[in-house]
Amino acid sequence: MNLIKTTAALDLASGATIGTSDLSILDFGARHYDPIVPRWTTQDPLAEKYFPINPYAYCAGDPVNIIDPFGRDTVLVLDKSIRPQDNGAKGTSYTAEVYYIGNGIVSNKYRGSSYPNSVSNINNAAAYNTVNEGTYPYNNKFGHSKGGKKGLNIVDDAGLRNVPATNPQGQEVMATNVNVHSGFSDNGNYNSRGSHACITIHPDDASDFFENFNWTNTLETTGNSKGMIIISRNEDTNIKLKKDVGILPKSFYDKFISFINSFLGRKK
Repeated sequence: MNLIKTTAALDLASGATIGTSDLSILDFGARHYDPIVPRWTTQDPLAEKYFPINPYAYCAGDPVNIIDPFGRDTVLVLDKSIRPQDNGAKGTSYTAEVYYIGNGIVSNKYRGSSYPNSVSNINNAAAYNTVNEGTYPYNNKFGHSKGGKKGLNIVDDAGLRNVPATNPQGQEVMATNVNVHSGFSDNGNYNSRGSHACITIHPDDASDFFENFNWTNTLETTGNSKGMIIISRNEDTNIKLKKDVGILPKSFYDKFISFINSFLGRKK
């Protein structure tokens, strides 16, 4: 949360003019908050999706129990920093925690992976591109497997299906047609994730995960959902993101430091 200095305004309580140095708007990233009124000054970025709710409401009017730092439907893919060992050991393929956040409400944890299949059970090197860490838009316009299966499509800011990745030789490349889709198995073999560069969801969790999105075609494999996906393989970043959305509670110290920084205009 950061401070934004504003132009002179009228104090509604006293009628006096407040100078620029006295009035500050709190920047919550997706929204701005005026502590003088007090009111949210910007609409929910997804107001059209939640018609029954006031477009200026925050977290459906329940800010005590819900927080929404991103303001958009968001998928978090929080993985380990090291590829899992694909040597046939069951239950080792899906090392990522995956969450869906819609209007500030966090889903249950789903098992997933941000890594592609390995070369073989005795060669654990990546056989395909690995999507780089970062924040990317997504939609489900095309689904997966040419629309034959449910899938989220990772896109760039222009809506094209391009995403930065690292190839098996360690070179930076632009991967195309990268999706989020159901994995193959969790038997720990080189092809257990069923990924040729895609993000995959544990096959036992995939059905529940995809219930979070709108599927509008006859097969219910493509739709009109959109949002952003955050891929992280850094433990510190993973912890921070989970605290930001309320998966992990912030300690009193964290809250106190955040409070002080907000009034000093410092970034977290």
